[in-house]
Amino acid sequence: MLGLLGCGGAGFTVVGNDAGSLEGGSAATPDATLEASTSPEGGPDSSPDDVTTTDESTSIDATAPDATSDATTPDAAPEGSVRDAASNDAEWVPDAIEPPPAHCDNGFSCSPAAPDGWSGPLELYGGPTPPTTCSTYFEGPVFVGGSAPVGAAATCGCTCPAPTGGACGSVDVPFFAGLTCPSGGACAQKTFLPGVCTHTTAGTDCDAGTTSMIIPLSAPSGGQCTPVPTKTVPPPAWGVAVRACISALGDQTSDCGSGNVCTHLPLPPFSDICIAQAGVVAACPTGQYTSRRIYTAAFDDTRSCSACTCGPVTGATCTSQLDVFATPPSDPSLACMGSADVTYIAPQGCSFVPEPADVRLRATLADTGSCTASPVAATGALVGAQATTFCCLP
Repeated sequence: MLGLLGCGGAGFTVVGNDAGSLEGGSAATPDATLEASTSPEGGPDSSPDDVTTTDESTSIDATAPDATSDATTPDAAPEGSVRDAASNDAEWVPDAIEPPPAHCDNGFSCSPAAPDGWSGPLELYGGPTPPTTCSTYFEGPVFVGGSAPVGAAATCGCTCPAPTGGACGSVDVPFFAGLTCPSGGACAQKTFLPGVCTHTTAGTDCDAGTTSMIIPLSAPSGGQCTPVPTKTVPPPAWGVAVRACISALGDQTSDCGSGNVCTHLPLPPFSDICIAQAGVVAACPTGQYTSRRIYTAAFDDTRSCSACTCGPVTGATCTSQLDVFATPPSDPSLACMGSADVTYIAPQGCSFVPEPADVRLRATLADTGSCTASPVAATGALVGAQATTFCCLP
């Protein structure tokens, strides 16, 4: 049992299992149904019957109150305001028990005692602007949360910057006997790699004194774009903010009848006297606490974006040329050095080739091209997590 400082310097105690009921866990129950109604002013409806209003945006899994997830506890929640949802026996108990009045009237009232396993009596607020302190003779708040989580979907984007890693490829050059280049009449073919000096003897290969060639343009290859995703997720908030404070009079009865305890009446903006139990409880206990409401102390926020990817590189182009050195040097290591005798700018039609010769292909990316970004869409949802059941007097 751990005492925490309450309003006006008083403390309260959270009694729970060994899991540590003050840690505020991350028990996420994303599929539950908010079982409460709100008044026009935004506060909890105090209908005597169990009113059920379905709001899918505040789902809580009633079948799995002990499930865990990366639930987000609101920054406004003080340490100790959230009980361990894994224990339905956990109770909020005030540490500093204040003396009761001689007669439970004049601002005090007799309220039914909380049954075993339930905390209370509690004063409860539900509305747009939660109070920061508790009423007189109450400690806490012991619960900070709400219902109807509010948060727009993620804003998503995807861009693909200029490709990197692309290159210009080799060219396959057909050779022809004579000064014409008849279709299908190539007598030899040579592959030239960018930047590589290649010796050619097409004349010998074609058994011709004169040879010609057709020079294709080097084609781009490779390259990729690195996707750049963007995501903006608005901060979550409660559509209805809820605060609960525990009665500092504890189970003292004053002059109340059997089964009742003396409780100070809530002061505005608090409006209801309730009892509470961690988790989603199917029904209120037998007695006068009949108005059942489910509130959550954390957010289970899975809002995100679909994957951002980049398509293949398109639109890349190369410039290329063949440098022909018609007089091979005596030292092979000096091949393709100095100025070329003839330079052919690709693409080039049927052109005379001096033979024998050293040939060097020069190819450069003129345009790196671009990639198409994939469409992206908002995913996930914002729901309440870590539920507490409140049962209030009608």
